[in-house]
Amino acid sequence: VKGIAADLAGKDITANCIAPGAISNKLPDDIEDESVDGPPHNSEEFKRFVPSGKGGLPSDIANAVLYLSSELGQYVNGETLLVDGGMIASQKIHD
Repeated sequence: VKGIAADLAGKDITANCIAPGAISNKLPDDIEDESVDGPPHNSEEFKRFVPSGKGGLPSDIANAVLYLSSELGQYVNGETLLVDGGMIASQKIHD
């Protein structure tokens, strides 16, 4: 993504990447309501290895996309945004 950002320099285009952690793929109870996430994964494994203590939701990824594609993220370029509840940071501590 850094190379793509460099290739697009001067064209008013940003290039970024989102690296999701463990994201729930469970469907919501009410299939008719598309705005509702399914239930999160909350196993003991998440509580041990993810500082937030839970799995992510699809809306967590959607919010990252909204940020990067909005005016709020206009100066972010060539970056990988971790949306993992701190899992990578926790792994580095445990290594």
